Amino acid sequence: RPTNLLWAWLQFVSNDMILTRPGDANDTLFAGTGVPLMTRSSHVLDYNGDRQQVNFETPYLDGSHLYGVDLLSQYSKRRSDGTGKLLSVFAPDLSIDDSEVPPFNTTTGLFSGVDNRINQNPLVAALYVLFVREHNTWCDKIKVKIPGSTENEIFNIARHLVAAEIQAITYREVVPVILGVKEIDSGICFSHTEDMNGHSDHKAWGKFTSVTSEFAAAAVRIGHSMVTDTLDIRDVETGDIISPPVPTLTQPGPYIWDNGIGPLLLGARMQQSNARDISIANVLR
Repeated sequence: RPTNLLWAWLQFVSNDMILTRPGDANDTLFAGTGVPLMTRSSHVLDYNGDRQQVNFETPYLDGSHLYGVDLLSQYSKRRSDGTGKLLSVFAPDLSIDDSEVPPFNTTTGLFSGVDNRINQNPLVAALYVLFVREHNTWCDKIKVKIPGSTENEIFNIARHLVAAEIQAITYREVVPVILGVKEIDSGICFSHTEDMNGHSDHKAWGKFTSVTSEFAAAAVRIGHSMVTDTLDIRDVETGDIISPPVPTLTQPGPYIWDNGIGPLLLGARMQQSNARDISIANVLR
């Protein structure tokens, strides 16, 4: 069976492509007696009068959950100090190799500076932390390799490299595992282009790129059946389990601030996930 890194990665990249927000509180599904209240997502009506859910993320694998969806949100995540780096802080009690994290509020216990969904669980948060570090590491390398680069040049080169890494891992390693194939066709893409009437003519004036509701709400959610109740923690040098398992829904900020992400990621790489099926894992209910 796959390891916990698979479901964590699926959650990480779904956050890159998909963000829905609650609609009107009175617009609900399953609101009868004894049934959990579920508020429907924000929507618009298309040209045919059909309800379409609004996606507040970009539909591309482009790191928008790290970098923002527009210039205003992007600049709020940058240091803007000439380095091209994303905002980060260093946990005081960890080794320098595993101490850099996005801005962290020790009072609330929450990370900020990237997508708020970083605070969902420790393993998904560890992937956010990893790629903030990856961006900043690329910035250091670019500054040496391309002397005289401007702040924006360094930032954007690093951003494109990180997005390419996310794409490569997803298409070359993750999707083949899900589909049970050695590799996938290079033309496969999670998004599609169509006009407002549903025609796939790429020359249509109304063309736009979107993620289908079926993909966003069902296909990419298969990882929700695979989530384990707890997360193994392993020594990054020996691979040995070094502490009791951590509950999967532990608040990630304080845990990572105190322990880093190395033991989490190694534990996930070596821990079998739950079997993939049609049921949402108990821990997520």
